[in-house]
Amino acid sequence: MPLNSEIKTYPIQVMLGDIYKEINRLMKENIKDGAVPYVKETPLPQNMNIVSGYHLGDINKVLLELKASKIGAKSLKWIFGADAAFLGLELKAKENPVVAFANTIRNREETHGDAVENQLGAQTAYLLDQFTEKSIKRALSFASLDKNPDMSGNGKTEMQKKVMSQSMLRNICEYDTGFLEKDLRESKRKNVASNWKDTDVIKDVNESFKNVTEKYSATEKSIFKVLSSYFLTQSTGLKITRPLSREEKKSFIKNLYDTSNVDSPRFAQIAAESSMFTERQTHLDFSYGYVYEKSEDKSKPKIVPPKAALFERDDKHINSRSDEKTMQNIHNREREREMNITHARGL
Repeated sequence: MPLNSEIKTYPIQVMLGDIYKEINRLMKENIKDGAVPYVKETPLPQNMNIVSGYHLGDINKVLLELKASKIGAKSLKWIFGADAAFLGLELKAKENPVVAFANTIRNREETHGDAVENQLGAQTAYLLDQFTEKSIKRALSFASLDKNPDMSGNGKTEMQKKVMSQSMLRNICEYDTGFLEKDLRESKRKNVASNWKDTDVIKDVNESFKNVTEKYSATEKSIFKVLSSYFLTQSTGLKITRPLSREEKKSFIKNLYDTSNVDSPRFAQIAAESSMFTERQTHLDFSYGYVYEKSEDKSKPKIVPPKAALFERDDKHINSRSDEKTMQNIHNREREREMNITHARGL
């Protein structure tokens, strides 16, 4: 990606190969800089869009965290380029954006008949640490604009900035304190403990692990396990496995380098699959749905992560449990090692 101090705001189309190549590049640069995030005993809290409060998942999550490690970001707070430009945020220097990829290949209707094979829709995003402190404070000051500005002309724009700024204040505060998410994290912790006391659930977890990693090499399985442990700690605060020894860290980093130093999507696939496998471990009974407590078994969850294909999904269309037929279809796809969206992206 070319260096440019101007915020990139436009949706773009990218080729499937760009995904894993960018991940491999960032992984190798972090190894060179001694900044591999996955060997940290205390991961950064999971990412958050400071405007919407939503999280990126799967490939997008991996990209964002590798980017954060590369620039030495102190948090995983982020914002879409279009929102950053609208609020007048200013980049510290010639900063490149993270390219958040959609999950689905663009079709001819979406591209007015000009669909390109293996092409994805994507959106630019930036970490908050990439912007100057002065411009961030200015953007947050919009929250205190006049209560009822004139809604004609510039007044409408001011109101939009005010609403966005107020959301930013709430979400930044939540990210820094974790006040609202602590109950969700506690529910996940209880679910993990409960799941590992149930022999049927343990059997399901082990079978799922076998299905996901059945074509992995021994090296790839070792990477998957370390990443899964890291993502679980990041999501719940639990440390299920002991910290890696010095020699184990050296071996793990060597495996990361060997896997990402080839023109292959293997590391991207392993990272995405381990992230989603770990997320499912925090669900009640290792379920596919976003169910975190028994009381929520048949109700819509209070906090729902976004669907990366839509970037921000409509909660009205989300259920905590799918119907039986859909659940069976999902189960069958997992058996065929197509449980993750990475397969739809050609990874």
